[in-house]
Amino acid sequence: MKFVSLFRKIPWVFYILQAAVFAAGVAFVVLLPDVYINWDTRKVSGYLVGLLLVFAFVGYVLADVRGRKMALCVVETVVFGVIGAGLYPLFHLLLAWVGKVGMTSVMTAAEVALLAFLSVCTVLTFIKSSRDVFGLKKKVTEGVALALVCVFLAVTIAPLGGTFFRRYFRSYDFLTEPSVYVSGDGYAVLFGTTGPGTGSVTIRKDGAEKTYYDEDQGVQRFHSQIHSVFVPKDELDGATYYISSKQTLNSEDHCLRTGKEIKSKNYVFHSYTGTGDVSFLVVSDNQGTPVPTWKAVEKASKTKQYDFVLMLGDQSEMYNDVEENIIDSFLKVSGIASRGEMPVYATMGNHEFRGMIAPDLWKTIPTPSKDGEFYYTFSVGDAFFTTLDFGTDHDDDYEEKYGGIVNFNAYKDKEYEWLETVMAEKPYDGYRYNLILSHIPLVFDENVTAYEQVCSECKKTHDYKFKEFCDAAETMGVRYVVSGHTHSVPREVKSDKYSYTNLQTGSYYAGRAHFRNSIVHLVDGEITFEVYSSETGK
Repeated sequence: MKFVSLFRKIPWVFYILQAAVFAAGVAFVVLLPDVYINWDTRKVSGYLVGLLLVFAFVGYVLADVRGRKMALCVVETVVFGVIGAGLYPLFHLLLAWVGKVGMTSVMTAAEVALLAFLSVCTVLTFIKSSRDVFGLKKKVTEGVALALVCVFLAVTIAPLGGTFFRRYFRSYDFLTEPSVYVSGDGYAVLFGTTGPGTGSVTIRKDGAEKTYYDEDQGVQRFHSQIHSVFVPKDELDGATYYISSKQTLNSEDHCLRTGKEIKSKNYVFHSYTGTGDVSFLVVSDNQGTPVPTWKAVEKASKTKQYDFVLMLGDQSEMYNDVEENIIDSFLKVSGIASRGEMPVYATMGNHEFRGMIAPDLWKTIPTPSKDGEFYYTFSVGDAFFTTLDFGTDHDDDYEEKYGGIVNFNAYKDKEYEWLETVMAEKPYDGYRYNLILSHIPLVFDENVTAYEQVCSECKKTHDYKFKEFCDAAETMGVRYVVSGHTHSVPREVKSDKYSYTNLQTGSYYAGRAHFRNSIVHLVDGEITFEVYSSETGK
């Protein structure tokens, strides 16, 4: 009561406090958006709008307790709502600074603190108003107050997104269609489920049925939402198959308990069966914008005008959540694109190395490389492809991004040694089409190569080994380089230093509201591309 009395006697103290917190909150949100390394613009705005409404309610309560007239009560309601919305991200930052940990680690603590604050305010206000105004009995008011606390708990855990209910109050089911990734000398069938469970693929071919499991050391993997089942190429090619999973409940009394078993529809898988011309769908740079990406990929998928899918990197902004970042942004996209019916190839972008579970992605996504590297060669029809992985788009010593824990220079040295072996053996000779696939382009803009490009963030070039790779592409006789990374309207660029053309494709645009991808056609000796957007039309 002394706290309230102080504001009644010296009202300007309250307004100074409001102004200070408001100014600090606005400065943080406007000037330091990069602190929210895991949040995109929509999520930040969603939180702020939600918090604005919640804190406006608290402002009304406090104004009423202080005996304000209606006009002042309305003004203080709005002001306190804005303050709360600005104060909340500041609280996150404070916890991160005090705890010396990242923003993701403090989210739970901040949510609980907000929950406690709102719950106490709501309960006290309800008890006071219900007794004074409605004359309700103590037990009734306490029961309703408890219900309000539960409501605030749900709102706090899942602000505006329904994440809590979406994840924990849903039936066990598939989150994606299967994606058949080329894995060494076989295939890996990947898919996601709403919770942890087992994974298997049952193949029907030539009148026989055989089941393969997601297993390790003789035990089916039961602890993950992501399932990866290795299948020999000759078994899956031309076969009908379905995926299945059995839900994992818990482990008690030395026993693993399983629940619901789910099975998919039948899929028919076919690798390339043509003799020359090839088309492929390129998806890159959705960077955590899965919904528009799904729409654009679905539109391209309906054409059925391509033979395989290429996941070219930066499928999520950060990798901190299995379902949001790996399943929704990566596996669901490749599932829609391939329909479980054709091969998928993948390499990494610079964002695939960011986030606490980024290593889970590297271990999950297979490649044709027997060593699991994301640089490799493969051929389809009359086309030969060399897939390259340049790691990050900054120097190794860029502390702001990588904290001194990356060594991509050595990685590129090793990759270039491998490429020299490829150039010596010349497996691309005799193919009509010779292409390089890489997330980061070899030519950025017209007459601006990768080793000449000036970084927009740190205003310097990041040219380590890039000239060697650019020269190697010329030596190999590459005609076309397909890349993402630049977030530009899909376009072709060239450098007068080299004879090949660099296609830059993919990416979100219009404030992340839309996404586009491309189908590249290698037909009759010509190389063309078509763009498919999440907007109406192509």
